[in-house]
Amino acid sequence: MTWNCIVIWGGAGLLVGQLTAWTVHRITSWRPVGLPLVSAGLWAAAVGFGGGAPALLLTWWCACLMCTDIASRRLPNPLTAAGAVGVPAYAIAVGDFEAVLVGGGVLFGCYLAVHLLMPRAFGAGDVKLAFVLGGLAGLFGTHAWVCAALLAPLFTGVVGLACRALRRAESSVPHGPSMCLATLLALTAAGT
Repeated sequence: MTWNCIVIWGGAGLLVGQLTAWTVHRITSWRPVGLPLVSAGLWAAAVGFGGGAPALLLTWWCACLMCTDIASRRLPNPLTAAGAVGVPAYAIAVGDFEAVLVGGGVLFGCYLAVHLLMPRAFGAGDVKLAFVLGGLAGLFGTHAWVCAALLAPLFTGVVGLACRALRRAESSVPHGPSMCLATLLALTAAGT
């Protein structure tokens, strides 16, 4: 993979992110700040690590989730539902639906238990996203699943501590971006 190819796909990710941001703004009047840059970075990384069309689609979806959660502290149902349909469909196409059910079910159960015991820990959108990302990580094996499951709360904790150190304790830290980033890193590590 040449640097030219990575730059070209990063530019394509920037364009797709900009078009997505423009469309979201036209439909909802909400402006997803940062989506073009996040999309460009994730597309360049996906191509750099040898990802094909599914990887590009996944990184675009994660970029939308991350920017939405950072800006609004919400993971809208249409975004999580897209993953809830797309990941099992992909699993059926590659012939490993059981891994999605097990990986997604276990992570969903963990997140649901925490949400029921401590509702302020994270929202229902994070619980729904846990099924999708847990299932996706399950497709890549136990090691990828464990990495994704453990890195997400670690990332959120580090960001929370940084906010506290910067005297921004009044602001909540969205967990969705950490979940997406942890899963993408786990899948990248499993694919190399």
